[in-house]
Order: sequence, then structure tokens, then C-alpha cells
Amino acid sequence: MTLTNTTETYQSLQPFFTINELNDNTKLIRERHAKDLTRSTYRVLDVLHRYSSKYYGVSYRSKSKIAVELGISRKTVTRACQQLESLGIIQQHELKRHNGDRRRSS
Repeated sequence: MTLTNTTETYQSLQPFFTINELNDNTKLIRERHAKDLTRSTYRVLDVLHRYSSKYYGVSYRSKSKIAVELGISRKTVTRACQQLESLGIIQQHELKRHNGDRRRSS
């Protein structure tokens, strides 16, 4: 199912009510999965956590932007997200722009 990138969508996906719940959950994940995660996957998890504070637990940072920020390939970010999803740490959703999928240039 494809979702639209609206405030309502982000709020409905929000698994936490406070930033403290999000932080506690992330600490627990790091402890439980320290041996399961590659260095790149751990770094991707950190970026996802940093960009999940507006809607607690929901990050809409693109894989391309994460890759640029970390200095790794988009494919590595995709593999890391797949690993995090297979461990039940994250869920990935396909998003579509709520006002169409066209890009404007100025």
C-alpha cells in the first residue's frame, strides 16, 4: 500500500508518544542488537533516530540523503534498512507526494 506524505499519515504511523519513549527504545535496540548490526547499519539507525523527533519514531529522510550524509552508497543504506526491517526494528513504507508526484523547477 502506498501512503501519501501528509501530516496525518506521519501522525498515524507514530509509534511513540514522547521523545523519551523513542530514546529509550533506541537504547534498547542498540543493546539487544549490538552484535547483529554492521557498522553501516548502526550508523543508518543513528541517522533514522536523529530524524525521527518531529513525529516520534517516524523518519521521512530519503535513503539518498542518508547515503550522502554518511558518505556511503545508497545501496548500502538500502541493505542496512532491509537488515533493520528483517530484525523487526523498523518498518518501511512507500510514500507518494500528496499533491502529485511532479517536481517543480524554479
